[in-house]
Amino acid sequence: MDQSPSVLKKRRVGAHDQVEKDAQNASDSAQNSLKTSNAGKGNGFLAEDAQDSTVWGKTEDSKPFKVPTTHDVMTLFHPSYPKSHFDMLSLFLLGSQLVIFWFFLSSARNHPQPDGPQTFAKRFFLCYFFFWRAMYDAGLGWVLTKQSKKKWIVNLVKRKGWFDKDRRPKTRAWLKRQLEGKMGKDYNYDSLPLEYNTWLLFRQVVDIILLNDFLSYVLFALSNLDFLFSRATPHSPVDSPRMITVRIFGGLALLLFNLWVKTSAHDIVKDYGWYWGDCFFSRGYLRKSTKGHDTQRESGETDEEAGDLHFDLVFDGIFEMAPHPMYSVGYAGYYGVSLLAASYPVLFVSLAAHAAQFAFLNFFENPHIERRYGVRKVLAERTPIVPISRSRSNNTMVPDNNDNDSTHVGRSRSVSLETNSEEKTAFESEYGHDAYDTVRNAQLGLTPETAIVASITPPNGVSEVMQEAVTQHDLLNKFFHKDVIVFSGIDLLRSQDQLLVLLTVYILLLAVLPTLQPSQQTVLYLHFAHALAWRIYYSFILGLILKGQSDSRFLVRHFLEHYHYSPLSLADSPRARGDRGVKEGAIRDAFDNWKGMYNLGMVMCYASFFGFAYQTYQLPAVWAVGDQLLRHTMGVLLVALHLWAAKESYEVLGIFGWFFGDFFIDDYPTSLNYTGIYRFLNNPERTMSGAGLFGLALITGSKGVFVLALLSYLAHWWFMNWVEEPHMKKLYGDSLRKDAGFTKMLKKLAKQNAEIFGGVRKQLTVLLEESSLASKHAPELMKVAQGVREVGERIGEVYNEGTERVEDAWKRSSDLADYDQTKYSMHVVPTNPDGQLRFHWGEPITVIWRSPMKHSRRDWVGLYRYGANKSQLITKTSSLGLWVPVHDEEWDGDVPKPLTDRDAGEETECGELTFKNSTLPWQIGDYELRYHHDGKYNVVALIGPIQVYMDRPDALDFKSIRQWLLKIVMLALDSDSSLIPKSSIETISHAAIQNRLPVLLSKELNGSSTSVSTVTPSTTSCGTSVGSPSGTPSHSHDIHDDDFRFWSERQARRISWAISQVLSIDFAPEVIVADANVTALTRRILASKELLGP
Repeated sequence: MDQSPSVLKKRRVGAHDQVEKDAQNASDSAQNSLKTSNAGKGNGFLAEDAQDSTVWGKTEDSKPFKVPTTHDVMTLFHPSYPKSHFDMLSLFLLGSQLVIFWFFLSSARNHPQPDGPQTFAKRFFLCYFFFWRAMYDAGLGWVLTKQSKKKWIVNLVKRKGWFDKDRRPKTRAWLKRQLEGKMGKDYNYDSLPLEYNTWLLFRQVVDIILLNDFLSYVLFALSNLDFLFSRATPHSPVDSPRMITVRIFGGLALLLFNLWVKTSAHDIVKDYGWYWGDCFFSRGYLRKSTKGHDTQRESGETDEEAGDLHFDLVFDGIFEMAPHPMYSVGYAGYYGVSLLAASYPVLFVSLAAHAAQFAFLNFFENPHIERRYGVRKVLAERTPIVPISRSRSNNTMVPDNNDNDSTHVGRSRSVSLETNSEEKTAFESEYGHDAYDTVRNAQLGLTPETAIVASITPPNGVSEVMQEAVTQHDLLNKFFHKDVIVFSGIDLLRSQDQLLVLLTVYILLLAVLPTLQPSQQTVLYLHFAHALAWRIYYSFILGLILKGQSDSRFLVRHFLEHYHYSPLSLADSPRARGDRGVKEGAIRDAFDNWKGMYNLGMVMCYASFFGFAYQTYQLPAVWAVGDQLLRHTMGVLLVALHLWAAKESYEVLGIFGWFFGDFFIDDYPTSLNYTGIYRFLNNPERTMSGAGLFGLALITGSKGVFVLALLSYLAHWWFMNWVEEPHMKKLYGDSLRKDAGFTKMLKKLAKQNAEIFGGVRKQLTVLLEESSLASKHAPELMKVAQGVREVGERIGEVYNEGTERVEDAWKRSSDLADYDQTKYSMHVVPTNPDGQLRFHWGEPITVIWRSPMKHSRRDWVGLYRYGANKSQLITKTSSLGLWVPVHDEEWDGDVPKPLTDRDAGEETECGELTFKNSTLPWQIGDYELRYHHDGKYNVVALIGPIQVYMDRPDALDFKSIRQWLLKIVMLALDSDSSLIPKSSIETISHAAIQNRLPVLLSKELNGSSTSVSTVTPSTTSCGTSVGSPSGTPSHSHDIHDDDFRFWSERQARRISWAISQVLSIDFAPEVIVADANVTALTRRILASKELLGP
């Protein structure tokens, strides 16, 4: 539904069922909404309506009621107001604190000691304050969270029967006296709902906590005033008069400011917001119903039945000054007290208490406001920004001003041809959207087969086309690709992200290492480790990445999976091939990042090696003595040889071969040219790559440099033999030259000397044969040991199974002694006529259960992997959230519902429950259902196996994959009509017709009292199930009707998982959200298949 930003700010909450029917006929509910209180102490206020100032309240299951006048907490100290027992308890606790403080104070004055009464006073009131602060932030936060989610406090009162005159008349009478004494004349205990009376009871408990929390903090601060406990001056001798003046006036100013914030906030939120009343009921002003201005009120209809309640979040006053003023600036008084006390302990305690209050805000208040008033936001909402039209005469772009609201939210972003929006809207309103599409296609001469292409590319001969509206969603995904924010979103397969991490690490090391003052030997070890780490990165890590790219296109697959690429051209027919923009974008990003990583690794590898060599080098004092001159000469020659070999290799390979382009680009023309240095060597890097490293080892004369050079050479040899050579064989096959000129010469020499080593080989063969006789009987000994081990394991298994069966039988006999277990049964309602228990992935599973009439109302049914629980009597594995209560309201703690519509002779009760949405198993396989007793794990009924399967596309073409995706997307989005594509609506209608069978089965089973036997699925292939929707029709469609949205990324993960399981293509959920279109996703799948292969 389209909503403007002003409408989105208004939240309607908890309207009465009878009033909702009238409110549906209102022309604009947002214009008729009234300002009411906010969700709590954090936000909003109650604004009065000019027509009717009567305050009304409403609970979920009651009619609107007039809210009586309440009094604030200050009436507790007014002698003329009556006091309840809760008030007396609160006054007693407050007075006790004052008496204890006076005792410590008098003891200190009468018996002054350095660590005497003042120290005990500090410790006592610190612990006492922490107790009440914990009761406030942790205790009230926990209770209010449960009340906000599950109405826990109200359910507790119902369950205990505290307000029930039949169950607990004395408790009810006592509570009635406590509440009536605190209220005014407009309060009527019996006429108000239980939720409101529970709130009045709750607020008296809150008063006890808040008042004691405040007083214990004040007394702790006073305990830190030294002049109160001794005859010393009220300030330290080091304090200057100016500092004392600033401290006193600053503290008083903060206290006065805190007082103003609290009083202003209370004037806005009133007692309803101060005591979190919206956790219990809704409060607002009644508005007359807008149904039919000329319609007379029905006979007997009351004022509250003829009106409607609307609830808004309105921010004004102190709430415009600071966010959450009751939790932020509302604690300025803490710091004012810290200034007046001139005590660091008071300051730190104030900071801790304020932090606890922010925790209360984040863990209760904000989530409660979001649950109570929040508007659920969808992902992948395509909001057009400015539609652009092309003029027929001059072919210029002009904005379309037919829609005055540029922020209008709509599901459709289709192009329109030779008509304006007003004509289109008028035509659609009279004949419908499908009829409009048919006429439009007929006017343009489009056949059903070419209509889909026409929705993407303007047909020839049409001179005026409304261009596709630019949307915020598409713009964001076009210009932002999982960009790094600080360190969030780091992808170590992107070269720029590696540079970010690298620079950060180097800066930290430069800042930390000098402070450690390492020795020269330690510095050498660090340089060695540094060079070795870069060699590991250059040869092994990059080698494994390139090996994965050669075997399975690992790097390209990574970018396809995690990044969204916009279409390169919409002119490609979606039925013929995958999108070129997807393929080229993934290859380009993968290759660009590989080039960055490879160049970074190569430069840092050799630079770090040179750095280590430089640290070990000492310039000779005398060059002519010893081998100094020879080593330097040979070292320089080897370094020069290395550089010459690298230059010659680059001239032959070019930039394409230098960066291993044939690992990424298939269309680039390549050929084997044995020219230049490759005329003599098949792979110069295999022999020449270590020349420079060993040259530096000769120059420095360091054993450490030599060891590092040897390790580097071996690492590069591994790279050449296990990464590059297999890829070359796979790419060029027999066209590879086996032996180069230098290799042929070496082989000729080896053949001439082969006879010398023949005798040695024969002697070694004889020795090996003799040594093998010693281990002749080893296999027999191993078999005997294995048999002994298996016997011991089997004895242990038998013992454990027997123990478990005894324990299970004892637990069941003690828990189910009063129930007839033969009257428990379940039946899974099949969705196909043959009765097989086979459900498509994402399809709801409906269960009809039967149990004794007096069964526990906390029974529940869990869904488990078939065979995960060995015992059929007790469940010992977690359901992982795949469970549904038999009585949903009872599982939340409600009192049992009255048994109605039951025959006198009926002995069992029937019901129906459905596994759907998050309670479904979103993985294919075999499952079983277990009926559990009384909220425990005793199994009273079991049925299975139940097969969850997934269809496959009929073929790997556009039509088949799109049809398959329509079904997958619809199921993954829980068949929510506000999320699924418009093109899936007909599929849902088809499925609804097929699902009439389960309804008939349910009626038949509910009328029978016999147990239902387990149905076992047949072993047929996992094709399309009988009765399941066969897909969407083959008629043409608008590409933008394939748009879909999400409530959460969890739904996108479902689609990603389904594509991975069936088509073996992995897409990150972010990519699914970025596409959010069945046609676009189909083209992405086809592009991935073409790029990665089947």
